[in-house]
Amino acid sequence: MSGRIVYRLRHGEVIATPSIAALTGFEDLSEVRASCEIRTVSATLGIDALAAAQAALTGQDQHSLPALQPIADMGAPGMGALFGTIRLVQRRLPNPEGHADLMLPLLQEIVSYQLLSAWPKQVAATVSTPHDLHSRHLRFAIDYIVANLSTSLTLADIAAAAGTSVRSLQSKFKQELGRTPIQFIIERRLSRAHDDLISSAKADWSIADIARQHGFVHLSDFSQRYRREYGNSPTETRRQAALSR
Repeated sequence: MSGRIVYRLRHGEVIATPSIAALTGFEDLSEVRASCEIRTVSATLGIDALAAAQAALTGQDQHSLPALQPIADMGAPGMGALFGTIRLVQRRLPNPEGHADLMLPLLQEIVSYQLLSAWPKQVAATVSTPHDLHSRHLRFAIDYIVANLSTSLTLADIAAAAGTSVRSLQSKFKQELGRTPIQFIIERRLSRAHDDLISSAKADWSIADIARQHGFVHLSDFSQRYRREYGNSPTETRRQAALSR
């Protein structure tokens, strides 16, 4: 949900981010490394239970599992439902009264069905194009930036989180987004400052306090950048927001 996890396997690494889910087997796992401020949702499913669910789904007696990809795009069809069911199971697990939860076994079974239906299957080996690899690096970089906007970001840290070099990172930002990573960071921080300026919850904050909150130490620099981005000054934005309430 935030941060980044690297699962080191015998035959490589699997990286999980807020937009990419990871699937690993314990027998292949050698190390797990997580970034700071990590928040995750995870579940453990037994191979036998998954195989039984696969047999039930397909109507076949043979209990065998399809080969699943190590990662899945959280935006893909079915992944949101899988995520929601896992969260629902986790909320129902603490049962201090000790009463039988008749829904829990059914929900656990549904998790298996959803995983087998939504998780991408491995297909015949194909050669990944540079564009596919670069797009994945860019998505990892953007996820890392958004999750760490309130901290001191460096290009080296962003590149490391994306699994690429600083030079490749800069090149991909220019190619895909038409801006440098620094420009992207500034735009995102200006956007958060803009949200605070129009927020009634922060109406008593000074403009300088809002600017500093988002990393703009010099108010004149903040005002100039803000005007270029939004077409008016921070003061004008706040005044217009107050009039519209």
